Amino acid sequence: MKFLALLSGGKDSIYAALESLKYGHELVCIDLEEEEKIAEECKEQSTDLDSYMFQTVGVEIVPLIAECMQKPLIRKPITGGSVNQELFYDKAKEGDEDEVEDLYELIKEAKETYQIDAVASGAILSDYQRLRVENICDRLGLVSLSYLWQRDQAELLDDMIDNELDARFVKIACIGLKPSFLMKSIQEMRDELHQLKDMYQINVCGEGGEYESIVLDCPLFIDHKIVVNEFKILNISEDEYAPVAHVIIKQFALAEKEEKGGNIELYDIEKGQECHCAWPQMPKEEIISIATEEVDCDPIKILSSEINNSFSTSLLSLDSFDVEICPEQIEDEINLLMEKSEELLNENGLGFKNVTKVVMYIKKMYHFPHINKVYKKYFQFKPPTRVCVAKYIDPAFNIVIGFQGVCDPSNIKTLHVQSVSRWAPANIGPYSQACETELLTHYAGQIGLKPAIMAFTDSSSIKQLQQCFVNYEKVLTRMQNTFEDVIQCIVYLKYDGAHKDKIKEKVNEKFPNCPIVYMCAKELPRNAEVELSLVTMNKDHERNFSVEDQTTEIQGISTNIHHQHLEVKDKCEIDVYSFDLPSPDFCSILSSLIPSPCTSASGLTTLTVYYQKDLCDSPRDFKCMVHALLEERGDRALVNCVPVECLCGNDVVVFKRNLL
Repeated sequence: MKFLALLSGGKDSIYAALESLKYGHELVCIDLEEEEKIAEECKEQSTDLDSYMFQTVGVEIVPLIAECMQKPLIRKPITGGSVNQELFYDKAKEGDEDEVEDLYELIKEAKETYQIDAVASGAILSDYQRLRVENICDRLGLVSLSYLWQRDQAELLDDMIDNELDARFVKIACIGLKPSFLMKSIQEMRDELHQLKDMYQINVCGEGGEYESIVLDCPLFIDHKIVVNEFKILNISEDEYAPVAHVIIKQFALAEKEEKGGNIELYDIEKGQECHCAWPQMPKEEIISIATEEVDCDPIKILSSEINNSFSTSLLSLDSFDVEICPEQIEDEINLLMEKSEELLNENGLGFKNVTKVVMYIKKMYHFPHINKVYKKYFQFKPPTRVCVAKYIDPAFNIVIGFQGVCDPSNIKTLHVQSVSRWAPANIGPYSQACETELLTHYAGQIGLKPAIMAFTDSSSIKQLQQCFVNYEKVLTRMQNTFEDVIQCIVYLKYDGAHKDKIKEKVNEKFPNCPIVYMCAKELPRNAEVELSLVTMNKDHERNFSVEDQTTEIQGISTNIHHQHLEVKDKCEIDVYSFDLPSPDFCSILSSLIPSPCTSASGLTTLTVYYQKDLCDSPRDFKCMVHALLEERGDRALVNCVPVECLCGNDVVVFKRNLL
């Protein structure tokens, strides 16, 4: 992709541009945001602008940096201030002059002039800066490249030194740092920075505002480097323990390099090939169909509980709202379904702002971008997590969607990273990586993309599964969770072939203490081979997990049942039953598996029946039948009946969750 580098002159922004080049992107132009007085005269006074977004000390050398890189420079003065100081940035109101809008106009000009596809920035830990760059990129249809995001700072500092960045301190503002550091290189001061880290827990890359830098030479400079001939140190605060001082550069010039730069060696990343595998088919003579009958009922569409501040909807299609004729255009179908869903939420005192997780089943994955285009309108700000797979659904419709969330959304914490980085995959749709509530954290489905290139490096399902684990570990860590906190794992496979047992073995090893459901789907995002979906329990919790394989007599027929049971004390209970169908009378089987009452005191019980699609011709009749059975028993639960291509060795999986 062609990209614009957001440069301040400091080491982070320049190294981010270098990393972007190493991943195969093309640098076409450089930007400079500058305070108006810097452009006019800055020889004798402070150039340090009080900005939450931009470094301004030393920016006067950026034009020379552009000349050294032999790239065009786009300049724009900063006229606005930090008007919107909330973490999540929304476009400034009419009349407000936010500095982010200055950057928007500059990047917009770069897109129009140089046809850029992406923007590279140097944020390491700052959500504030990253979210604002992502906001601009989203509005302009660009990709945010942030290859330093969440990097280990000690490792990153050494990488900069190893890559011969001649980065000099131009501002210090931290305990332990002294004015004598100014204009020294990060290589000279490396060991002292690590000593200060051990003593005072400073960020060795200066990401906490400890120091700022300028780069005088690096591999991106072609023929020349920058030489500072005269500078002045301005002491802002002479505090004995944490002085603040910065450099005013008075004279600087270009000097020829002894060894020419510009020859950037790309990272060696091998992309895997797409894998096409045959679908496993059950021999027709082995199929026992589920006997259904028409039942006049209105299945519950939504359940909520103020006791545990949670709600869930059933899986909704237009059929759920008695819409008999599906719109011809997929965009019209998803728009109507979202409108009906929003009405349902509103009728129950809720809205899309309450949603933390969306489960979306679609008929064909090529509908994905068309659906996203409409879906995005409903979740523009702090979107919920999402799992989306293509699988069998009612032939009359193209989309089925379900929502989970909280009654009070005030404490939702959202992790929403759209930038391409080495950390974890950027969102490939309008969703967040994680949404934390008081009780649970929902995570978006993860596929085995290599984060830095947003592509698969291996077509093997096992290799992709391993990359899923790596990706999830990064996201879990960011949310202060671990794999041990997982209470629910659903594994979606593109096919059920030779690797099924190996995948189960790997997943069972990773999640030995939580229920796991395996199912096959027609297609996964990006033509992935495997996708994981996780839920974690927050805070300290006491759990008891058991697995039992037993042979049971059901209606005089012997059948093997695999039962997974998780009890998290005072919080939730989850049961998963996997078995082959011994009889068409599914309701009798369900009654024998799940004793009554099956609902919790909070009233929030979900019962999901996954079954091989060939077992039943009418999912709606099946759902109504199960719902009627529960009502007859006095059990009030949210019922979903989900036909799937296959269940990796079983006919039926019954998933029951009680929030206590």
